[in-house]
Amino acid sequence: MKTSQFVLPLNGLLDHQADNSHLKIRIKEAIPSWQRLFSILGLVLGINGLTWGIMIGVFNIFSAA
Repeated sequence: MKTSQFVLPLNGLLDHQADNSHLKIRIKEAIPSWQRLFSILGLVLGINGLTWGIMIGVFNIFSAA
């Protein structure tokens, strides 16, 4: 079994006391479920449109030849 001689100095990082006076807590309300549903639906339709656009542009799937 090999052992590594590289050891991270975690004790100094974990024992450090930080000044918390400049920290602020922001409480945000969750978005309504209908808005989340429309966002997911828009994302799915957008990715679908992008995929069809790439297929039409690159592979020319609707060509008559």
